Amino acid sequence: MSKKKLTILLLSIIVITSCTNDYMGNYKPEGKEPSEAAQKLPVAANFDWKTMKSKPVEITTPASVYEVNDGQEVLIAENLPEGTYTLTHVNANGKFVVRPVTAPVVYDRNRSAMRGDAVKSIYYFPSSTGWGMMMVEDVFPYLGDLDLNDIVFKFRIKYELGQTGGSGKSPHVRAIEFNLIPLAMGGSKYDKIGVALNFIQDKVKKNLIKSVSGQINKGTGMIGNETENVVFLTDDLRSQFIGSKTEFDIINTFTTVPSLVSEPFTVRLELTPGLSRLNEVLPVPDENGNMLDLFVTLGERGREVHVKGHPATAKLNADLEKYSSYVSAENWVWALILPDNIKYPKEMTPIYEAYPLFKDWVQGKLGSIDEWTFNLDHDKVYM
Repeated sequence: MSKKKLTILLLSIIVITSCTNDYMGNYKPEGKEPSEAAQKLPVAANFDWKTMKSKPVEITTPASVYEVNDGQEVLIAENLPEGTYTLTHVNANGKFVVRPVTAPVVYDRNRSAMRGDAVKSIYYFPSSTGWGMMMVEDVFPYLGDLDLNDIVFKFRIKYELGQTGGSGKSPHVRAIEFNLIPLAMGGSKYDKIGVALNFIQDKVKKNLIKSVSGQINKGTGMIGNETENVVFLTDDLRSQFIGSKTEFDIINTFTTVPSLVSEPFTVRLELTPGLSRLNEVLPVPDENGNMLDLFVTLGERGREVHVKGHPATAKLNADLEKYSSYVSAENWVWALILPDNIKYPKEMTPIYEAYPLFKDWVQGKLGSIDEWTFNLDHDKVYM
């Protein structure tokens, strides 16, 4: 090994060790350690952290829905039966285009399932070819460095629809496929990271989930024994990175450290027929842009982090209940879900430095996230 490469490697180890030691041992109790990164960028007190725009679309004859933006067209839903749907924009300036289909969906006589030879009726988030993204800080209930790269993954959801809506209502959901690709693990405070879906809300019926397949279960105790409509996708996201050697590896955030590829996986949920309509089932976004309650668990089942606006489950640790609004006193959050896939910041680079217009967004000066996600400092994002 050359002296130059050896020097770079030693410096990387020193930086990683310093970062790890800082997160592991230098925080005061009760979540009161001030965050230097948060102090540098005040967030407007009334800022709502909404990252998506949704609107109702009425389907009067079987049709597919596309979003068109700057001449680019993406498929949002195919072969939808009649009904009213709340669909989410991939781009805030995109326009929905509804096109009738020539081979509409065919249901069996009880209208609860499609025959095997029928054209499928599917709604995608964010689109049939696009990916959403979740970015998380891992030092909850502290704010940390706000690089939002401690847990990063992209995902796509496919909803298979069954019963027709009727009377202006959306159809029921037969199954949900959740595709996930891990991207980075910039945090090292917790060894095992879980990812789960929370379907708890007033409109969702009990026993919604009929069966689940494809979960990554490493036996950490996070998966299983749920009394609510909570479905774990994995209890060990870190294990999906090929070549990760220790539970404290910092993965794909330091450019001086070799990158690791990850193994994608798909979890399929079969739902009990007829229990929930599309617009009543999280994780479908609603008309206010409230996105799915996709949450992470940090090291143990009871240390869970949701996006702002979604409640904790009944298994949240009692000593964390005071933070269950998932917004800090400074109106900062620990997690963001985006309807698109962006470059994430390098290690210890606050997101507002990697994306200069992010500052204007959290101070209420921008109309949508499109205005800051397209304006990045290439030297401060992980490439």
